[in-house]
Parts: sequence; C-alpha cells; structure tokens
Amino acid sequence: MLELSRDTNKHVRAAVGENLYAPFAALEALTKDKSEDVRRAVARNKGTLPSALAIFATDKDADVRFHTTKNPSTSVKVLEQLMDDTTEFVCSAARTSRYPLN
Repeated sequence: MLELSRDTNKHVRAAVGENLYAPFAALEALTKDKSEDVRRAVARNKGTLPSALAIFATDKDADVRFHTTKNPSTSVKVLEQLMDDTTEFVCSAARTSRYPLN
C-alpha cells in the first residue's frame, strides 16, 4: 500500500488515504500531498495519527481543517487551535467537537 500512496493518480492516493489499514508511513506521506482530495481523505481517516492530524491544523484548504475537527484522533490542542481558525465553519466545528472545551 505504501507504493500505492505514491501513485500518479490522485484517486488511488485518496483511496489509500481513507483506508483504515493503510500503514502510518503512507498516511504521513499523504499529509503533504498536493491534492486537497487526498489530504481530506487522510484527515477523515480514524487511523491517522494525531501527529499527522496536527499538520492539517494549518492546511491551506478549509475542508481539510474541517475534517480534522471531526476526526476522533485529533488532539485537544489541535482542536483548540482550530477554534481560532479564520474560516467560520471550521471554528464552529472545532467548538462543537466531541470534547467539552468551553
């Protein structure tokens, strides 16, 4: 699956990104993918490590940041950071996450 994470087709890489059994190395590599679709898939994957999700807190794509707020592996620290996001729907999602932060 690590080899598939380097495929030229973004749909193949996105499929790896959303696969719960993808190796951590593949998911971590995909956090830096040029395709927003691939990064969104990784942000939604419950198997993505918190350290990889922390990278998404500053992603240029608001949907990637939004999906990061919904991932149960996202740390409280990252959620707190996203509460101050410049995009309202990301802020709102972070504030209404599964953690009672406020």
